[in-house]
Amino acid sequence: MDRKYGNANIFSLSAFGFSLISLGVELVYSREAAGAALYGVLFAAILEIIGGMWNMANGESYLGGIVTTFGGWLLGYYFLMTQGRVLKLFTDISVATYMLGLIPIIIILAIPAIYLKKRILIFTFVALTGVVIFLGLQAITKVSVLGNWAGIFSFLSAIGILWLLAENVLETLHVRKVS
Repeated sequence: MDRKYGNANIFSLSAFGFSLISLGVELVYSREAAGAALYGVLFAAILEIIGGMWNMANGESYLGGIVTTFGGWLLGYYFLMTQGRVLKLFTDISVATYMLGLIPIIIILAIPAIYLKKRILIFTFVALTGVVIFLGLQAITKVSVLGNWAGIFSFLSAIGILWLLAENVLETLHVRKVS
């Protein structure tokens, strides 16, 4: 695609991949990585919102809409985790609602990827759905293994996001796609 203002996907996807890896480390390996995961969420939120708007300006509304939606959602999650705790709004039900409420949005955003048979994007949407399902269920049930599963799906999501990142980086070099 000819991008009038450059390829914003590179920094949007880089930040998203980083946040997913940080979350996976927290959920699978050590809760002591929670600070990295939380600031990774903020980092990704800001860059995804900027990148999504940039994509829109370039006429790339589908990926722009995806990263802007996730960026806004991540920004809300960051505030729920920080200010929400201070205001005593951070509860198990609010976390579960915030997580599980994203599922219909993910499904709708995945429809064009399914229609166009974009395998990596489909894989990534499925993995992201796993992240929010397991985090939402873990918040309600307090079954810790569900958090581990969310972490595994976070790593799988990161693989999909980083694959898309690689495609976008190669595109800037005018190299054929890797998928």
